[in-house]
Amino acid sequence: MALHADIAAQKLFWADLSQKAIFSTSIDDRVSRHVKMIDSVYNPVATAVDWVYKTIFWTDAASKTMSAATLDGTKRKFLFNSDLGEPACITVDPLSGFVY
Repeated sequence: MALHADIAAQKLFWADLSQKAIFSTSIDDRVSRHVKMIDSVYNPVATAVDWVYKTIFWTDAASKTMSAATLDGTKRKFLFNSDLGEPACITVDPLSGFVY
């Protein structure tokens, strides 16, 4: 499971292998409600949150892709959709505008 936070927005984001999806929840919510943001992520290995541009990035080991979406789960797109080999880790440096 990959877990990341947007502290300013008081949100947690995580990828769940068993449900093949990425979820979010409010950190300060007294009721444990989580929202499925993105589905059809076959083997989500890693996630990273860009809190400046409100974007979540993830790698999918099954489809060998790297994707991104806005933090509300919309505007989903592939960044790399072929020949990634073994995509595992991902990190973002929003202040410099780089994804590693």
